[in-house]
Amino acid sequence: MSILWTSCPNENDLHKKTIKAFQLFAKSYTVSTTNLRTRPFSKMEKKYASNKMFLILPMVLLGLSSMAGAVDIIFYSNAGACSGSGYSFNGIDKQICCIANGGSVLFRDMDGCKTSLVYRNGGCDNGQVGSATGNICYVGGGFTSGYWYQSCRRLSLLGDATSDMSKCVSQAKPTGLVFTEDSSKGTWILKSSNAVELSSEVENMTDAEKVNWFIANGASFENTAVTQNVNLD
Repeated sequence: MSILWTSCPNENDLHKKTIKAFQLFAKSYTVSTTNLRTRPFSKMEKKYASNKMFLILPMVLLGLSSMAGAVDIIFYSNAGACSGSGYSFNGIDKQICCIANGGSVLFRDMDGCKTSLVYRNGGCDNGQVGSATGNICYVGGGFTSGYWYQSCRRLSLLGDATSDMSKCVSQAKPTGLVFTEDSSKGTWILKSSNAVELSSEVENMTDAEKVNWFIANGASFENTAVTQNVNLD
C-alpha cells in the first residue's frame, strides 16, 4: 500500500510555545510596585498593553487546546473486539488521517467534543461507515482509515482556520505496535517508528510469548478502557 506520509505535530514544540507565550504575557503586565504607586499608566502604555494582550492570549489558548487535544487511535486485526495485536497512532492531532488495515478500531482519550470517523475502502475521503464521540471501539472488519475532529465550535475556533474543520489536512503512519490480551485490564504499547517492520516478529507468537516480547522491548502497559462498542457489520 502506497501512502504519502507527513509528519504529525510535535507535542514538545507545542508545550514550549505555550510556556513562551505565558512568559511573554506575564512580562507584559509586570509593573514594579514603585511605579504603580507613583504614577498611573499613560494612554500610550494602556494601548500597548491592550494590544499585546490581544496578540498573546490567543497563542496561550491555542497552545493549551493543542496539548489537551491529541488522542490515540489503534487498529486491531481482531474484527470482533478491540483486542489482540495491532498498530497504534500515538498522540494524533485532529484532522490527521491514520491509514492502516484493521478488523476493529479504538479511539482513546476522546470526549464529547471529539468526533471520530472510520472508513472502509478509502483514505479518509471515501467510504465512511461510522462516526461517534467518546472512547469508541468500532468492530466489524474491513477498516482502512480513521481520524477525529473537534466538533464543539468554540474549541474549533481556537485552532487554525480551515475551509472545513471536520476535513483531514494530512496523513500519519503508525507510531507503535500494540497487544491487548484483555481490554478491561490494559494494553501493551511499544512506541516505534518501525512499527510495521516489527509486526512481523510477533505475528506467529502465542499470547504469552507476545507479552514477554513487549516487556523485553520496553513497552508500556496503558489503560485502553472502552466506553462504547459500535458494531458496523
